[in-house]
Amino acid sequence: MMRVGSKIVALIVALLVSASVEVALARAPIGGQHPTIRLPTVGATVQGFRCDIEIGNVQIAGYVPVEITLKPVGTFTADRRFVVRVVTNRDSQTPGQNGLAVNLPIIADQGARVVKVTRYIPKWSGGHAVDVSVLENGRSLKDYAASVGARLTPAGYRYQELLGDELWLNWILIDESIVADSTTPPDKYAAGLGFAAPVVLGSPTATTRSWISPIRTNDLPTDWRAYGNHDVVLLSPSAIERVRANGAAFAALRDWVLGGGTIVVYEADSLGPMVESLGFTPTDATTLTKTIGDIWSEKEAASLTESKQQLALLRTLDRHIDDLKKAEANNPLPATQADESKLEIVTELEYGVIDDSKLIPVKVNGYDYFFPTDVATSEQFRNEMRNTFSVKVAKYNPAKPGIFGQSVGAGLLIGTTVGINDAESKFEWTLISSLFGPRASPMLRRGVDPLMGDRRFDRWMIPGVAQPPVYTFMGLLVGFVVLVGPVAYRKTSKSGRSYLMFLIAPVLAMLTTAAMFAYGIISDGFGTITRIRQITFVDGGSGDGGERIRSMYFAGVRPSDGIRFPANADVMWYPESFGMSWQDHFSLPFQVLGEVTIDDKSQRFDSSFLPSREQRQFVVHLPRRGIGSLSLIKADDGTPQIENGFTFPLRTTVVRDDDGEYWSVADLAAGASATAEPVDVKGAAKRMGAIYNDYRPVSTTKQTTRQPTYNYNNQVYDLILDVNKMVAADTIFTDGIFETDLQQRLQTSGEIPKGHFIATSDVSEDVIAAEDAETVESVRYLYGTLR
Repeated sequence: MMRVGSKIVALIVALLVSASVEVALARAPIGGQHPTIRLPTVGATVQGFRCDIEIGNVQIAGYVPVEITLKPVGTFTADRRFVVRVVTNRDSQTPGQNGLAVNLPIIADQGARVVKVTRYIPKWSGGHAVDVSVLENGRSLKDYAASVGARLTPAGYRYQELLGDELWLNWILIDESIVADSTTPPDKYAAGLGFAAPVVLGSPTATTRSWISPIRTNDLPTDWRAYGNHDVVLLSPSAIERVRANGAAFAALRDWVLGGGTIVVYEADSLGPMVESLGFTPTDATTLTKTIGDIWSEKEAASLTESKQQLALLRTLDRHIDDLKKAEANNPLPATQADESKLEIVTELEYGVIDDSKLIPVKVNGYDYFFPTDVATSEQFRNEMRNTFSVKVAKYNPAKPGIFGQSVGAGLLIGTTVGINDAESKFEWTLISSLFGPRASPMLRRGVDPLMGDRRFDRWMIPGVAQPPVYTFMGLLVGFVVLVGPVAYRKTSKSGRSYLMFLIAPVLAMLTTAAMFAYGIISDGFGTITRIRQITFVDGGSGDGGERIRSMYFAGVRPSDGIRFPANADVMWYPESFGMSWQDHFSLPFQVLGEVTIDDKSQRFDSSFLPSREQRQFVVHLPRRGIGSLSLIKADDGTPQIENGFTFPLRTTVVRDDDGEYWSVADLAAGASATAEPVDVKGAAKRMGAIYNDYRPVSTTKQTTRQPTYNYNNQVYDLILDVNKMVAADTIFTDGIFETDLQQRLQTSGEIPKGHFIATSDVSEDVIAAEDAETVESVRYLYGTLR
């Protein structure tokens, strides 16, 4: 059985405070796995080799890890080419029409004793069962096929039951104290421990579970997508040093953070060393500090039930009677009045009306709890506290603050001085968890629902294609009417051959119809057109970044080679919503969308994913290592120079230096420098707003049918909005971290933080998935810290 170190037990006690917990053992692919598939099946003839396949047990849409191990009988006596084929099981996933067939080519070289390959395959449906087979030279091998996973249950009709990972808070704990033996179940253990998780989500009905997935540093994955269906990585400074020793694993962890992930470092000393230990550059943490102050509000504090507050205070009262008496003698006024400059967070819970001037503090876990003097020092205190009292919670800002952090790329780094062994640090952990917000859902982080789609599909359509040319058609029809009426009829009547109208009218009608059809085809062309919105967030110190690409494709004739994406990309298709509810999708018949071939160089989606004369949309997330940086260099005379450290030219660049002043430059070539133009705050806001509005993702071609305002059947028509309501009820977060943050900077607030920049450029060639595709109305945004 699993033996978990004392740190994990303490973490569960300290971190999880209000709902049931399930803990998943993490191996090389993080999270649970299906039982290992061993081929050929028992009793079958071995065709020179055995094949073991481990597939991740991923319920929600995302990327699934697949580990394939080929073991020959002795050695491979010749080069052999295999394909492991993974196909969605027809009875196990929903929507039924989102099935995928994924081919994983493997070459076994002559003389090899073991061939091992790890791949990550896309999944655009809920559920987890798959059919697996092995092919050689295009032929299925007998007895080298199996199925794994369970069928859909009736509970899948309610997506909350099927897509729990979108609503649960999924933690990954990186810790060396984890020990497991060969009998440990690969997916779940210690289920239903009865511990509670912090109430961090917006709706009281949102989540009742948290996951802890512990993993050793030696078992960390080397692909950033392994973290994709989890929400938070938790580790200590000493664990960071061990992760750094594994270069590939450390790079994958950094890729995940830059792409929108969250890391929490416990037992951290301060912001700077913590950020630097992860290979990033520290920046001003003022924004996050303010966020913490806002979050620790009366509403959040009230989420800790009155009974739990009373219980905690009752247990500590006896230990602090001496402190009470000292505080009353030496400092009769509340500490909030005695030293307001040190006050960081103040929250008041009103259970009765009490004079603040008569409160004295009780120190508990670094917090000062203020109680009425005549109540706190009396024998009747316990009874009075249960009935009516006022509590002021004051957290002071010590030399080493308890919580700190900053944004990195699209991700978030949070540090805390408390440890996972601190059983009484639930307030700090609740506050930390409150910072996650929409980041607690992979779907909200990505900003795309590949299962159902939504009405936001048409915000990034290619204008003027796959749409009827109305005015041209009207012109052709008017021409037909004129020719048939005044022209043909008059001519035939004057010549005494009116009977010819029975021939002329249908011929002209056929010619007009043919002209309309031909124009409709020719006007859209026969090539491929794409509209791309590429958003790159950059960490200037390291030159690494994370990226989101939203692309729409239209092919006059479907490309025979399909479309290709980078091998390390997270690819999600963005289906168009046709007004169907989740319940309607649940009952759709099974269908495979197409075939995907994945090797170590690319992911190729066949031509089925880009049919002729139909717009198809995809959202891709991609790490960008060594992409470059931007520098602001001031000469001795104070003249600023903006230096482009990227390998591509920039169109418009706006920079804010460490003093808060804005500078701008246009048309900056790759590797070049230019004298910056000063811009006032108002002018900078206007310029950045124009940068966004020039390529604003809004509906330009059509409006889809509105869903009913009142839904008496509790059917879900927009999965992202419904998950948003469950996870972060106070915010509308539908377009993902990259797009939302960009809009907030450029349009809503009209400012960027000190030491940051925003720039635009042409989209990069490597994100155009269709060969020889023409780009229209496309843009690339670059945002991040200066070097």
